[in-house]
Amino acid sequence: MRHNPVGFIDTMLEYYLHIDPSTLTDAQWAEKFMQLAEIRKMELGKAR
Repeated sequence: MRHNPVGFIDTMLEYYLHIDPSTLTDAQWAEKFMQLAEIRKMELGKAR
């Protein structure tokens, strides 16, 4: 991830949200990434 963080985030968007990140505007991409980060935090909290 360190060498290509955008590619890693794209893969996360594909894997978790089942969306093609190349179809998103930059603003939409950033919003979806932030939403995914919040979802993952919530999931982590439920697991504890």
